[in-house]
Amino acid sequence: MPAKMDPEDKIIATSLTSQVERYIIALIRREQLKPGDALPSEMQLVEQLGLSRSVVREAFRSLAALGIVEIRSGRKPRVKTFDSSVLELLLNFAASTAQVSLEQILEVRTGMEIYCASLAAQRITTDEEQALLQETCSIEKYISDPESFTQHDLRFHRLLAQAAHNFLYALMLQALHQQIHQSITAGLALQQSAEERARIVTLHQDICAAVCAHDAEKAAAAMRRHFAAVEQAAAAAAAGSQLYIKTGLK
Repeated sequence: MPAKMDPEDKIIATSLTSQVERYIIALIRREQLKPGDALPSEMQLVEQLGLSRSVVREAFRSLAALGIVEIRSGRKPRVKTFDSSVLELLLNFAASTAQVSLEQILEVRTGMEIYCASLAAQRITTDEEQALLQETCSIEKYISDPESFTQHDLRFHRLLAQAAHNFLYALMLQALHQQIHQSITAGLALQQSAEERARIVTLHQDICAAVCAHDAEKAAAAMRRHFAAVEQAAAAAAAGSQLYIKTGLK
């Protein structure tokens, strides 16, 4: 039976792993490696650094978990293309442990998407206009079907992010996918009347029209009205809940 690792040895091994991680990140920066470029193999780093293979392997695994490197059996590790997976995991964790709220996420979305709409109006392509128009029609068609509406509303906002031609907007929206899904579902549930549902459709049509007309100022204003309507509905629902608690109305 192998002897147990001494706690001090474990701390040293962990420290060495962190140093190897920093070494690999520095190497990527120094060599100006791009996504898909190969990194030194485990054995090459073992020889270069004079460390055990287990320490180097653990460093690569940690960087893979962070989305920095890609590891595949039988191939050298490679620089990974940046995506939203790690950020999405962190934000989901923060939300599920009540470290951030839907209200806070809505605040972030509001500022981000208002400017995103403005950029989209300036940069949208003809193909993107057609896709946005199609999603706007789908939003009207499925306004009474919450699940279908939510999917098309998500696509509508993703298309605007793509049309802004700054991949960080699309990445942030994808990272917030779960929270945005919840926000859209909750917002629709708070606006049940025919008048409110018609207003939701109109707000999306206004955004689409302004973006496709390449009017950045109107696009930003339309998006601002869209989020103001959501906040207004949430405030009204909260006020109704307080009234119920105070009066005992049923």
